[in-house]
Amino acid sequence: MVGLGTIINVDAEKTRQYYQAMGPGEPCSCNDCKNYCARVKAAYPAAAEYLAGLGVEIEKPLETSPLEPGADGMMEYCACQYVVLGSCEENYRHTVGGKCARQGFTLKRV
Repeated sequence: MVGLGTIINVDAEKTRQYYQAMGPGEPCSCNDCKNYCARVKAAYPAAAEYLAGLGVEIEKPLETSPLEPGADGMMEYCACQYVVLGSCEENYRHTVGGKCARQGFTLKRV
């Protein structure tokens, strides 16, 4: 898979298994994450489709980073993290549906 000149090698099946093994409310069950999970798929269908191709369930983020609600009561999330198993170049970036996906950090299995 290619994103802006960088290559990622995703193990979509292992990533799917990771998400399927999660129970309800995992990895986080705070109100901000619950709000995000309830609305994200409908709000960002292109991102949901892209992440599904990687094996990711968009409703199961590792973590969300919400800002304070605006005067209109809307909650904005400045970042959201997902787990994808595989490898990618250090500078991986990809834009889908106006949102940027990029590598955050990589942990190698010991």
